[in-house]
Amino acid sequence: FFETDVSEVLTRNNKLAGVRLSDGKIIDCEILVAAKGVSPNTGLIDGTSILKDYGILTDAFMRTSNENIFAAGDVAQAFDIVLEKQAVNALWTSAVQQGRIAGLNMVGQKTSYNGAI
Repeated sequence: FFETDVSEVLTRNNKLAGVRLSDGKIIDCEILVAAKGVSPNTGLIDGTSILKDYGILTDAFMRTSNENIFAAGDVAQAFDIVLEKQAVNALWTSAVQQGRIAGLNMVGQKTSYNGAI
């Protein structure tokens, strides 16, 4: 179910019985897996020459299409090992690694990002 949230977890006899969605719909269930996606906020670069797709496009050094501007974390579209192309990988571990690579390159320590899964 997209464009909605779980607003209430419903129980019966202290066991999961269902969920009520933010649109009021009730779904009976015995197992609940909830996942929220990430939508990169690329508004900061609107009106600039920095290239974006779903996120801000970066090269192997976490550099954007402007060689003096770097991006990392949930907004960066960097190399994904499995997809073998640039993708947003919104995980804390990826953000830390990308930020480290971007920082090293900002201070002249040429270091490439190997990608994430």
